Amino acid sequence: MVDETTRQIVTVVAGHSLRLALGLLSSALLARGLGPDGLSLFSVIGATALIGRTVADFGLSQSGVRQISADLATCPPQARRTYSAFAWLKLTGSVLITALTLLLAGPLAGVVNAPSDSGPFLIRLATLGVLAAGLGGVVSTPLQALRRFRVLVLTETASIVVIIGLVGVLLFTGALDVPSALVVGAVAALVTACFNFLALPRDWRQAAAMRTGPLQNASRALLAFGGWLWVSSMLSILLSQLDLLLLNRLMDAGTVGLYALALNLAVKADFFRLALHTVLLPLVSGHSSAAAFRQYARHSFARGAVLAGVLVSVTPLIRPFVLAVYGPAYAPSIPILYGLLGVVLLDLLTWPILLLAFPMNIPRWMVAADVVRVVVLFALGRALIPGLGVYGAVAAKLCATVAGALVLGGVIARRLGHDSAVAPAAPGNAP
Repeated sequence: MVDETTRQIVTVVAGHSLRLALGLLSSALLARGLGPDGLSLFSVIGATALIGRTVADFGLSQSGVRQISADLATCPPQARRTYSAFAWLKLTGSVLITALTLLLAGPLAGVVNAPSDSGPFLIRLATLGVLAAGLGGVVSTPLQALRRFRVLVLTETASIVVIIGLVGVLLFTGALDVPSALVVGAVAALVTACFNFLALPRDWRQAAAMRTGPLQNASRALLAFGGWLWVSSMLSILLSQLDLLLLNRLMDAGTVGLYALALNLAVKADFFRLALHTVLLPLVSGHSSAAAFRQYARHSFARGAVLAGVLVSVTPLIRPFVLAVYGPAYAPSIPILYGLLGVVLLDLLTWPILLLAFPMNIPRWMVAADVVRVVVLFALGRALIPGLGVYGAVAAKLCATVAGALVLGGVIARRLGHDSAVAPAAPGNAP
């Protein structure tokens, strides 16, 4: 008989598969409408916005799932109080970072090497998406902690359908450009936020509107873990985009556009790992013993290996797919994509085990592992890209992923061997 966790993973994987198919259609429309140079600019601005979203989150989304899930396992009424504190902190952070980004759009455009004439304007447009994503995070986090995965799948699918519809209309009318594509992303994020809010149970919607303050115990618990996650998340998002930013500095725009397409497809192929993360984070956060951690590790590695096998089985379809959907102009991106899929497979196998860092309460080691990843990627990228081009970026990214997994995985392995070293999450608020 299939257990509940496996059924939830299947549900989320099926939803992500549908979103992947729709996302491929969306990216194909963007690639054809913008061309390699336009796609390069869109990708760089998008990477900047993604970093902004990470900064605005302050590590609260994952910290919120962790703490709410832990409270649900021990004291369900406390979970809603924790969510109230989370919603206040999340919304405040999103508004503050949005305002700051609007003010500093000019200097930021120079940092990412965006055009001096249009760069500040494009970053301001992208910032609207940052605020919309922040609003969405306020309501998607409790849904994940409550394991309402079907709702999340439906709302995320609705979001990508909105993107395809709007991009299709813009392409058909000849109005598709980088600014309009950025606006479409913001609109889709708002649609997702509205649907998720309506899907929340009534008592949780009321909890979101409760007055709370940043000094309550629940807020302190969220910030104590979330602060480290904030640093880790910024390093992780920098890791995901640093190779693209390095190429943007060292290579021509056309080459960057080819790599951007391969990176975009690799990110979409990463949906298996994202599905595992969505389901397993609230699950593992409810555990509190070394024995439960070991059992979780065994089962999760087996699930990851199965999903890795599924991903490998479809790789022969990559070449005909890229040629048919994106056109011959993007054929050079195919071998790049093969290399990046190696990174995806490694993450898929190791990520479920690395999630044990959440209930073990070792966020400092998560940060340490991400620091190692960023340093290795930057150092090897600077050394290899001038001679090997895009393949130097792929090699640097793979080495960085291995190095980070060894650092955090080694700490987790040592703690699994000592029951006393396990430190589960504390309650979000003292009773």
